Amino acid sequence: MYDERSERHQEIKIDNLSTAASWNRSSETWYKDIDIYVKQIIDKPEIAFPSSVFKLLQEAFPSFEGINVCVPSSGDNTAVYAFHLLGANVTSVDLSEKQIEKAFETAEKYNWKINFICDDSTFLNKLQDDTFDLVYTSNGVHIWIPDLLLMYKNFNRILKSGGQFVFFDTHPFTRPFDDSGTEIKIVKEYLNTNVITNNGVKRYEWRVKDYINSLVARNFEIISMIEFNSTKDDFIKYDYMYKSVEERLEDKCRKYNWLENPWAALPQCMGMSARKK
Repeated sequence: MYDERSERHQEIKIDNLSTAASWNRSSETWYKDIDIYVKQIIDKPEIAFPSSVFKLLQEAFPSFEGINVCVPSSGDNTAVYAFHLLGANVTSVDLSEKQIEKAFETAEKYNWKINFICDDSTFLNKLQDDTFDLVYTSNGVHIWIPDLLLMYKNFNRILKSGGQFVFFDTHPFTRPFDDSGTEIKIVKEYLNTNVITNNGVKRYEWRVKDYINSLVARNFEIISMIEFNSTKDDFIKYDYMYKSVEERLEDKCRKYNWLENPWAALPQCMGMSARKK
């Protein structure tokens, strides 16, 4: 019997293999300066999250001590290390074997007890139902996900009853604009959800309504939504205005002021907190 869903799932798995191969090739670059960032996280774990996002997390969990956290598409694992240092039991999941290997090496170096799993965030086949108190994803995850409904279905599945999903990502409102210079120029329609293919790797440009409608459809109750920009107190690795602390100081933080920099008038990121019903 023909199974359209099974065929779609197979297409997603094939596409995601190309994504995994791409991240395997670039993992050395991503982990090149990891020790510099890890030392900062050891001194102040909450710095691994934008300040607005950490407030969102604290509203969900005033203390992370002993809670079970899953971080799908964990990437450089800075959030994973921070959750561990804040007292959580953390499971790091990523499609890239090399990313997981690099993350494990860092955790082993510091004798951190973290569970690392190579798995597809869309399916999470290696994770059991009703296991986690919190699922967390950070910036740059959703653009690689071909099916939000399917991923959120599995986020809901692995969460305990009443568990929460908290994420932040690039604000979709920024994507219609050319960000190559200081002038704001519109280059495409916001409502146009392009699939961008580069060297066989696909990226997906979701709209705000895609996030919200997919969460609601997958039995999540949306608790809160935030929109925010970088600030001078945020981790330089995730600063969207400056590439280094030195550059930030030399410029006297002027790029954070929308009167000096028109890009600061737009929200760079959005975040949401949603509870499993």
